[in-house]
Amino acid sequence: MIDPAHGGSDTGAALNPAMPEKDVTLAFARRLRLELNKRDLEAELVRDGDTTVSLDQRAGMVNSAQPGLYISLHAASQGSGIVLYTAMLAAEGEDRGRFLDWQTAQSGSLVRSRWAEQQITASIQKMGFPLRSLVAALRPLNNVTVPAIAIEVAPTSGEVSQLASVDYQSMVCAALANAIVPIAPLLRQRTAP
Repeated sequence: MIDPAHGGSDTGAALNPAMPEKDVTLAFARRLRLELNKRDLEAELVRDGDTTVSLDQRAGMVNSAQPGLYISLHAASQGSGIVLYTAMLAAEGEDRGRFLDWQTAQSGSLVRSRWAEQQITASIQKMGFPLRSLVAALRPLNNVTVPAIAIEVAPTSGEVSQLASVDYQSMVCAALANAIVPIAPLLRQRTAP
C-alpha cells in the first residue's frame, strides 16, 4: 500500500512556489504503483486524488487492509536521492488484549520493516543511486501494524524541478519496484526473513 503524503488542505512542503509536496508525492505514488503492477505485484494507494486524509485515517486504512508492505512517500527540495526511514518507537505502552498501544503499534512488525529497508537499500545502492537510511519517530509509521517504511525523494541534480521530471520519477520508481518485488512474498510472513 502506497501512501502519497499530505493532500487536500495539507500541502506539505513548498518545494518551489508552483510545486507543493502533495502533488509530487501523488505523482511518485501513481508511478510506483504502475511499476509494481507491471511486475505483477498488486499495489494500491491510500489517496489517489487531492484529498485530505489524517494520519490516524491513513494508519486505520493500512491496518484494516493488512498489506504486505506500507510505503509512506515524501518529497524534499534539499538533500540528494532517496532517504529510507523505519520507525523509532518510544517505550512501549500498555497493550490491552487485542488492542495495541497506538503509538507503538509498529512494534510487532519492526524487525520485518527494518529487514525490508535493508534489502531495498542494498538493491538500490548497487545501482550507485544516492541513498541513506534512518530511523525516526514518524507518524503514521509508528501506528501501522504491518511492515512499514517511509521514502523521501529529493533531486540528485540540486534542482527541485527534477522532482517533476517524468524521467526522474520513472527511474526512481523503477529502482524501488525492482527492490520491492523480490522481497514482497517474504514480508507476508509473521516472522523475520
